[in-house]
Amino acid sequence: MLARFESTISDLPSRAPNGQSDLLIPELLIGSENRLRMHSAPIDWTNRAARPVLLDITPGWTQMELGFRGAAAAIVARQSPDTVARAAKLSGAFAGSIRNNLLRIPDDTGIPNALGISSSSQLFGTEGELLHTTFVSRYSVFESRAITRDACASDLATARGYCSHHSGSRIGIRAKCVDRTTRKGRPKYAGYARC
Repeated sequence: MLARFESTISDLPSRAPNGQSDLLIPELLIGSENRLRMHSAPIDWTNRAARPVLLDITPGWTQMELGFRGAAAAIVARQSPDTVARAAKLSGAFAGSIRNNLLRIPDDTGIPNALGISSSSQLFGTEGELLHTTFVSRYSVFESRAITRDACASDLATARGYCSHHSGSRIGIRAKCVDRTTRKGRPKYAGYARC
């Protein structure tokens, strides 16, 4: 799969991180239906020596972006196709906040002890050769819609409700709608919420 997108990946901006305008592009679009868009995510490499396998539904934005960044660096360094695929997979494997939340499960179930390591965090570092991560869908799926100020405010209200329900009142939420200008000069609103 990476070979199909090699020229697109090598043309990605060298700055980090890549933005949505860099990666949610027609060249990386796999398919779409109604408002859903499925984009390539460079996670095809399989670790055949792995003992545990961690499975998620679909790679999110962070996994996709870091995977493409890892692939681009390996392509620029003229690595073999297998090394490019491995770098992409390891760069994006359950990256971001999901990793911190995920690590509690193997630690609580005794997986590190069964593998002879002290912590599940080692599976994403020094003991990475023991782990294979994968997804039910190998592609990142995003909803595409026009974002208005009202939609942004509605999304943030939903986020506030989610955070207060799942986090309790001890943790507050910071949220705001940010006015951005699209390439065509029309305003676009993006919501940011953090529990």
